[in-house]
Amino acid sequence: DIVALLDQLHDFLEIDTRKNKIGTILRVSSLSMIKNYLAKKDYKNAQNIIYSHIDVFGYDNEINLLMQMYERLSKQKLAITQGQHDRKSRDNWTKIDILQKYQTNI
Repeated sequence: DIVALLDQLHDFLEIDTRKNKIGTILRVSSLSMIKNYLAKKDYKNAQNIIYSHIDVFGYDNEINLLMQMYERLSKQKLAITQGQHDRKSRDNWTKIDILQKYQTNI
């Protein structure tokens, strides 16, 4: 639950070194949720988190591997556009809408 996590960590979002760590926690948490849903064969939720992950954190090797696993296990092709394959900077997550409530100088 990204909102609950941000509620707990919002004081650290203004500190650059902590902001980077929070981003890492959120990214790894997202990847773990995808793995968990795949293990449970809950492909709909896995698919939703994959799309959300790409929107927030961008495309990287880890999400690529999970996407391949999803497609192999579910036997469904993900609808990923060319723009979604573009890599984003690691701090791109700070630009998501949900952070508006927490932002001062992020």
